[in-house]
Amino acid sequence: MQCLINIRELYEELPIKWKQILEPHKEDLQLVQNEIDLNYIKYGERLHIYPDQNDIFRIFKEVFVEDIKIIILGQDCYHRSGQAIGRSFGVPHNIIIPPSLKNIAKELYNDVGVILSDYTLGKWSEQGVLLLNCAMTVREGEPGSHLDVWENFTNGAIKKISENCNNIVFMLWGKYAQKKQCIISSEKDHLILK
Repeated sequence: MQCLINIRELYEELPIKWKQILEPHKEDLQLVQNEIDLNYIKYGERLHIYPDQNDIFRIFKEVFVEDIKIIILGQDCYHRSGQAIGRSFGVPHNIIIPPSLKNIAKELYNDVGVILSDYTLGKWSEQGVLLLNCAMTVREGEPGSHLDVWENFTNGAIKKISENCNNIVFMLWGKYAQKKQCIISSEKDHLILK
Protein backbone atom coordinates (compact mmCIF):
# COMPACT_ATOMS: atom_id res chain seq x y z
CA MET A 1 0.00 0.00 0.00
CA GLN A 2 1.12 3.56 -0.69
CA CYS A 3 2.73 5.62 2.03
CA LEU A 4 0.03 7.60 3.84
CA ILE A 5 0.29 11.35 3.49
CA ASN A 6 0.65 13.35 6.70
CA ILE A 7 -0.33 16.93 5.84
CA ARG A 8 0.54 18.35 9.27
CA GLU A 9 4.08 16.93 9.14
CA LEU A 10 4.54 18.39 5.68
CA TYR A 11 3.24 21.75 6.93
CA GLU A 12 5.77 21.74 9.80
CA GLU A 13 8.60 21.57 7.24
CA LEU A 14 7.65 24.97 5.78
CA PRO A 15 9.90 28.02 6.24
CA ILE A 16 9.11 29.99 9.40
CA LYS A 17 7.78 33.09 7.59
CA TRP A 18 5.29 30.99 5.67
CA LYS A 19 4.14 29.31 8.86
CA GLN A 20 3.59 32.74 10.43
CA ILE A 21 1.43 33.78 7.45
CA LEU A 22 -0.45 30.49 7.27
CA GLU A 23 -0.75 29.80 11.02
CA PRO A 24 -4.36 31.06 11.35
CA HIS A 25 -5.35 28.44 8.74
CA LYS A 26 -3.29 25.55 10.03
CA GLU A 27 -6.39 23.97 11.58
CA ASP A 28 -8.05 23.94 8.13
CA LEU A 29 -5.52 21.29 7.13
CA GLN A 30 -7.37 18.77 9.31
CA LEU A 31 -10.17 18.76 6.73
CA VAL A 32 -7.59 17.94 4.05
CA GLN A 33 -6.12 15.18 6.20
CA ASN A 34 -9.56 13.71 6.88
CA GLU A 35 -10.36 13.60 3.15
CA ILE A 36 -7.05 11.98 2.27
CA ASP A 37 -7.50 9.40 5.05
CA LEU A 38 -11.02 8.62 3.82
CA ASN A 39 -9.69 8.29 0.27
CA TYR A 40 -7.17 5.69 1.45
CA ILE A 41 -9.90 3.77 3.27
CA LYS A 42 -12.24 3.87 0.27
CA TYR A 43 -9.78 3.18 -2.56
CA GLY A 44 -6.96 1.33 -0.82
CA GLU A 45 -4.03 0.42 -3.09
CA ARG A 46 -5.85 1.76 -6.17
CA LEU A 47 -5.61 5.30 -4.80
CA HIS A 48 -3.15 7.76 -6.31
CA ILE A 49 -3.05 11.31 -5.01
CA TYR A 50 -1.03 13.95 -6.83
CA PRO A 51 1.41 15.55 -6.53
CA ASP A 52 3.92 13.42 -4.66
CA GLN A 53 3.65 14.22 -0.94
CA ASN A 54 7.04 15.96 -0.95
CA ASP A 55 5.73 18.39 -3.59
CA ILE A 56 2.39 19.31 -1.98
CA PHE A 57 3.83 22.45 -0.32
CA ARG A 58 6.65 22.89 -2.83
CA ILE A 59 5.74 26.44 -3.80
CA PHE A 60 6.00 27.66 -0.22
CA LYS A 61 9.54 26.30 -0.06
CA GLU A 62 10.58 27.81 -3.40
CA VAL A 63 9.17 31.33 -3.14
CA PHE A 64 9.63 33.29 0.08
CA VAL A 65 6.81 35.60 1.17
CA GLU A 66 8.95 38.72 0.83
CA ASP A 67 9.96 37.76 -2.74
CA ILE A 68 6.46 37.35 -4.22
CA LYS A 69 5.87 39.54 -7.25
CA ILE A 70 3.18 37.54 -9.03
CA ILE A 71 0.70 34.89 -7.96
CA ILE A 72 -0.61 32.64 -10.70
CA LEU A 73 -3.67 30.90 -9.34
CA GLY A 74 -5.02 27.71 -10.90
CA GLN A 75 -7.81 25.36 -9.92
CA ASP A 76 -6.01 22.18 -8.91
CA CYS A 77 -3.07 19.95 -9.74
CA TYR A 78 -2.79 17.93 -12.90
CA HIS A 79 -4.56 14.65 -12.22
CA ARG A 80 -2.60 12.24 -14.45
CA SER A 81 0.39 10.15 -13.44
CA GLY A 82 3.71 11.96 -13.63
CA GLN A 83 2.30 15.43 -14.37
CA ALA A 84 1.80 17.27 -11.05
CA ILE A 85 4.92 18.76 -9.46
CA GLY A 86 3.46 21.14 -6.88
CA ARG A 87 3.53 24.25 -9.09
CA SER A 88 0.29 25.28 -10.75
CA PHE A 89 0.55 24.55 -14.47
CA GLY A 90 4.15 23.26 -14.24
CA VAL A 91 5.07 19.72 -15.34
CA PRO A 92 8.31 17.71 -15.17
CA HIS A 93 10.72 17.54 -18.09
CA ASN A 94 10.09 14.97 -20.83
CA ILE A 95 6.34 14.65 -20.38
CA ILE A 96 3.49 15.33 -22.79
CA ILE A 97 2.45 18.94 -22.24
CA PRO A 98 -1.16 19.25 -20.94
CA PRO A 99 -3.56 21.45 -22.94
CA SER A 100 -3.69 24.23 -20.30
CA LEU A 101 0.10 24.63 -20.37
CA LYS A 102 0.10 24.52 -24.18
CA ASN A 103 -2.40 27.39 -24.11
CA ILE A 104 -0.20 29.35 -21.70
CA ALA A 105 2.83 28.82 -23.95
CA LYS A 106 0.81 29.87 -27.01
CA GLU A 107 -0.47 33.05 -25.34
CA LEU A 108 2.99 33.89 -24.05
CA TYR A 109 4.33 33.68 -27.58
CA ASN A 110 1.39 35.55 -29.15
CA ASP A 111 1.43 38.34 -26.55
CA VAL A 112 5.14 39.01 -26.08
CA GLY A 113 6.99 36.75 -28.51
CA VAL A 114 8.55 34.58 -25.78
CA ILE A 115 8.97 30.87 -26.42
CA LEU A 116 8.40 28.86 -23.25
CA SER A 117 11.15 26.25 -23.08
CA ASP A 118 11.03 25.21 -19.41
CA TYR A 119 7.65 23.64 -18.80
CA THR A 120 8.48 22.99 -15.14
CA LEU A 121 8.07 26.75 -14.63
CA GLY A 122 10.91 26.56 -12.13
CA LYS A 123 12.51 29.70 -13.56
CA TRP A 124 9.27 31.55 -12.85
CA SER A 125 9.43 30.50 -9.19
CA GLU A 126 13.03 31.74 -9.03
CA GLN A 127 11.77 35.16 -10.13
CA GLY A 128 9.10 35.47 -7.42
CA VAL A 129 6.13 33.86 -9.17
CA LEU A 130 4.05 31.88 -6.68
CA LEU A 131 2.37 29.13 -8.72
CA LEU A 132 -0.53 28.29 -6.40
CA ASN A 133 -3.44 25.93 -6.94
CA CYS A 134 -6.72 26.38 -5.09
CA ALA A 135 -6.51 22.65 -4.29
CA MET A 136 -3.01 21.45 -3.59
CA THR A 137 -3.85 17.76 -4.06
CA VAL A 138 -6.12 15.76 -6.36
CA ARG A 139 -7.16 12.14 -6.84
CA GLU A 140 -5.93 10.54 -10.04
CA GLY A 141 -8.31 11.14 -12.93
CA GLU A 142 -10.67 13.28 -10.85
CA PRO A 143 -10.13 17.01 -11.35
CA GLY A 144 -11.70 19.03 -8.56
CA SER A 145 -11.82 16.04 -6.21
CA HIS A 146 -10.10 17.92 -3.34
CA LEU A 147 -11.26 21.48 -4.07
CA ASP A 148 -13.73 21.64 -1.18
CA VAL A 149 -11.30 20.46 1.49
CA TRP A 150 -8.50 22.84 0.47
CA GLU A 151 -10.75 25.89 0.06
CA ASN A 152 -10.41 27.35 3.57
CA PHE A 153 -6.65 26.90 3.67
CA THR A 154 -5.86 28.31 0.21
CA ASN A 155 -8.44 31.09 0.55
CA GLY A 156 -6.77 32.00 3.83
CA ALA A 157 -3.33 31.97 2.18
CA ILE A 158 -4.50 34.20 -0.67
CA LYS A 159 -6.17 36.60 1.74
CA LYS A 160 -3.18 36.79 4.12
CA ILE A 161 -0.71 37.31 1.27
CA SER A 162 -2.88 40.04 -0.22
CA GLU A 163 -3.14 41.77 3.17
CA ASN A 164 0.56 41.49 4.06
CA CYS A 165 2.20 42.22 0.70
CA ASN A 166 2.01 45.22 -1.60
CA ASN A 167 1.75 45.54 -5.37
CA ILE A 168 1.29 41.85 -6.20
CA VAL A 169 0.06 40.83 -9.64
CA PHE A 170 -2.66 38.20 -9.23
CA MET A 171 -3.25 36.17 -12.39
CA LEU A 172 -6.48 34.23 -11.92
CA TRP A 173 -6.35 31.56 -14.63
CA GLY A 174 -9.63 29.78 -15.18
CA LYS A 175 -13.19 30.26 -14.02
CA TYR A 176 -12.64 28.68 -10.59
CA ALA A 177 -9.59 30.84 -9.82
CA GLN A 178 -11.43 33.97 -10.96
CA LYS A 179 -13.94 33.47 -8.13
CA LYS A 180 -11.11 34.28 -5.70
CA GLN A 181 -10.98 37.95 -6.71
CA CYS A 182 -13.36 38.82 -3.86
CA ILE A 183 -10.86 37.69 -1.18
CA ILE A 184 -7.92 39.75 -2.51
CA SER A 185 -7.38 42.92 -0.49
CA SER A 186 -8.35 46.08 -2.36
CA GLU A 187 -6.19 48.22 -0.04
CA LYS A 188 -2.72 47.16 -1.21
CA ASP A 189 -2.52 48.30 -4.87
CA HIS A 190 -2.61 44.78 -6.29
CA LEU A 191 -3.18 44.20 -10.00
CA ILE A 192 -5.71 41.50 -10.77
CA LEU A 193 -5.70 39.87 -14.20
CA LYS A 194 -8.24 37.28 -15.34
